[in-house]
Amino acid sequence: MAEKVDQMDPNEKIVEIAIERLRVFENHPFRVEMDSQMKDLQDSIKKYGIITPVIVRPRKEGYYEIISGHRRIFAAEKLGYRKVPTIIRYMTDDQAVIAMVDSNLQRERIQPSEKAFAYKMKYDVLKRKSGRESLLFWEEICMKKVLSIIMCMSLFIMWTLPVSAAEVISKENIIEKEDVSATSGSNSFSRTLSKLWYLGSILSAGKRKTDEN
Repeated sequence: MAEKVDQMDPNEKIVEIAIERLRVFENHPFRVEMDSQMKDLQDSIKKYGIITPVIVRPRKEGYYEIISGHRRIFAAEKLGYRKVPTIIRYMTDDQAVIAMVDSNLQRERIQPSEKAFAYKMKYDVLKRKSGRESLLFWEEICMKKVLSIIMCMSLFIMWTLPVSAAEVISKENIIEKEDVSATSGSNSFSRTLSKLWYLGSILSAGKRKTDEN
């Protein structure tokens, strides 16, 4: 079950940190771009300021890695903010991954492909901790229909691909389009999975050829 990452501990304090000292979470799976949701967020910040502090963790290199608040920071920076209200939280790498994924999955509108990459990151952490936890995790998101069946199967296919190929599928919203088409007929399910597998194979082969050259 997702934890409320933005919930503040009584012993924690909110501090102002310069945006230039913040860094995007490594392999952050969620897109941060100037879309209609971002414009709404900017309008809110203009009117009320940044109500919810961002969550970061300190790194030995001297900067802070963003756990929660990538969109708030992006919006604030575009509006001319130089500092943002921040909670500094000490976390292990695994704790940071789970917190980052859970905080972003609370958003209402997320692309299915973004969810796929995020769930993969969380699954890898849970699998390292306990095989039992990873099985319960899959039961939660697939058996309880958090993701559609086609999304769950597509996710497994993407895991077999090189990162470059998986990124193409994600950026082009291919899974989202296939997820919609798979509902149009009884034969669409297997055809959709075959299409994704074939596309992934082509992309992977192209990547290997480029590397060889």
